[in-house]
Amino acid sequence: MDFDSDFLKKFHNPENKKNHTEQNKKNIDTDKNKMLINEFNIDLGEHLLHPLPDKDYFISCYKKCFELIYGVREKKAKKFNEQNIKSLEDLSNDIKYSGFVKNLFKILDDGFHEIKKIFGRRFSSSHKMAFLLLSFFKKEDLLFLDIETMTLFPETQIITIGCGFFQNNNFKTIHLTALNEEGEYEILNEFKKLLETKKAFVTFNGKSFDVPFIDMRMSYYNIENNLNIYHNFDLLFFTKKAFKGLQKSFTLKEIDKNILKKYRKNDISGDDVFYYYNKYKITKNMNFLKPIINHNKEDILSIALLLHKLISVWCKN
Repeated sequence: MDFDSDFLKKFHNPENKKNHTEQNKKNIDTDKNKMLINEFNIDLGEHLLHPLPDKDYFISCYKKCFELIYGVREKKAKKFNEQNIKSLEDLSNDIKYSGFVKNLFKILDDGFHEIKKIFGRRFSSSHKMAFLLLSFFKKEDLLFLDIETMTLFPETQIITIGCGFFQNNNFKTIHLTALNEEGEYEILNEFKKLLETKKAFVTFNGKSFDVPFIDMRMSYYNIENNLNIYHNFDLLFFTKKAFKGLQKSFTLKEIDKNILKKYRKNDISGDDVFYYYNKYKITKNMNFLKPIINHNKEDILSIALLLHKLISVWCKN
């Protein structure tokens, strides 16, 4: 890859800050500067106005979900509907199914953790009902997560941990960037503090990559964590199900173009992250970090927009 010095100038273009207002930027001093924190308040207007599915909608869908019964799949569920059996209540007096139905209503009364268990046994990660578990959370409970790394292997360093969250009806992103190898320990601890205020992750391929990667790096530094208690809404699975057949590639950038109609300006690819970080390490010029942080921010925004696109498609009464 040949370096184009003019490319960095694009990150100073006022147009790039039209909807992204940088609120704060600071270095954390521990002997030497090891960490950079960038914060942005994001103004995306109506694009993030969709509320999360509410509990009544979830309960309604749950009671109509025949696939919760062992031995019942989509074909059998269709037969129930053809026989004018519309809900689990309609099966409550059927000798064959009454025991299952009674247990399913008990699970519903027991709440989120028991419901999550039965969903894990009955559904794939892409099932709509798994998505509707959002109804147990508030917007402020969610942490949108994306990381940039040296390589795809957790034996190597995390460069940037990007987080997005709702605060006072606004959407905010924070990007924790390690300025050197020692800085990785600092950004992991800063991330841990931020995580304490949240209850669930929203990621894109985060079950396979982002969360396990962070877990491995925390273990490397003997940083105690409880990442496993946070529910992870991995939108990759839901997107493939909701938009099946509409496109072949489900990379985040392809989803931007074809589903979200979101066009990134002056963005680099994930493959370029290491190149720019290496340039920074050689020169100590902070400008080389800007494309990385911008790329991380664009990914976080895409994940947030994708969540609300899925809500608009799947949560219709």
